[in-house]
Amino acid sequence: MNRLRIHLLCRILVSSLLLAAAATQVHALPPQVEADMLMQEIGESTKAGKYQGLLDKFERIEALRVKVPESFHFHWGKAALESGDPKAAMVHLDLYLSKAGSGAKFYDEALAAYRQAREAAELAAFKRNLDAINQRTGIELVLIPAGSFDMGSNNGYADEKPVHRVNVPAFALGKYEVTQGQWKAVMGNNPSKFTSCGDNCPVESVSWNDVQQFIQRLNQQTGLNFRLPTEAEWEYAARAGSSTKYSWGDNIGRNNANCDGCGSRWDDKSTAPVGSFAPNAFGLYDMHGNVREWVQDVSHANYNGAPTDGSAWMSGGDSSRRVLRGGSWLYSPDELRSANRLGDTPDNRKATFGFRIARTVP
Repeated sequence: MNRLRIHLLCRILVSSLLLAAAATQVHALPPQVEADMLMQEIGESTKAGKYQGLLDKFERIEALRVKVPESFHFHWGKAALESGDPKAAMVHLDLYLSKAGSGAKFYDEALAAYRQAREAAELAAFKRNLDAINQRTGIELVLIPAGSFDMGSNNGYADEKPVHRVNVPAFALGKYEVTQGQWKAVMGNNPSKFTSCGDNCPVESVSWNDVQQFIQRLNQQTGLNFRLPTEAEWEYAARAGSSTKYSWGDNIGRNNANCDGCGSRWDDKSTAPVGSFAPNAFGLYDMHGNVREWVQDVSHANYNGAPTDGSAWMSGGDSSRRVLRGGSWLYSPDELRSANRLGDTPDNRKATFGFRIARTVP
């Protein structure tokens, strides 16, 4: 009796397995049909401009090893770009561009997306190296994203007009003003007036020419290419997306910066240690107050003819003067406005003059 039961159970089990296998075969789709269905789903999303969450569908189609439409790698590249994988985006966009040719439907869009992916990949690589560079130099830089802004002010002085739109490429800028300790490490001396302030206070009493010597020596020591920021880069970074007088608003408030009337304990007395106040939206400290900061540009009486690409304005103007930005511990809040400008001779040294350094993104 037991043997009979075991035999029946075995037959039932085998029958069940056969039925399950048959059901699987009935519902399995041919690879091309499954791929077409997935492509239809992708098409509906891409028509609406939605590329997020599509990467798994592209991978499934590729695994099926079937013929795909010409636009397949274009859409895969866009999906990878939207998902934050610029290297994969470049691979698939390159496949589309090389196979489709210049007359293809999405050629121009694919070319623009490829450039975007390449820039994103370069920025990611630059950002990965930034920490190592900061440790190597002892000067911390922050990656400033590319963007556009309105430079100048219609409510400011004549040299702040006309307001004009500027497109600024990504670049790296000192998180803090260069400190006395950093200056001493490179130059071997300390020209500052406020030496009792400590190594963490900004170096001051440096001329534009002194700063150029510092940068040249720093570059020789590190093998890197540091520079002063351009005037457009400086204002873009100081505003950090704002259009108000200061990065935090139109009122100076209290204890937001170091100036004559800022409400800090250093007001009209001395410099403050860098990073004593809250950073702006880009993570930069002391863009307003503490020390005026030298930039690369020649001084101009207004913005007529100013470059709109974020580059230094070196032609025309008064070549005997260079620009400083940001106000200082000695001057009123009005001097700290993002749009405020000052020109001075490149050999002049004051206890209100300092700087921060920048780097171009390769």
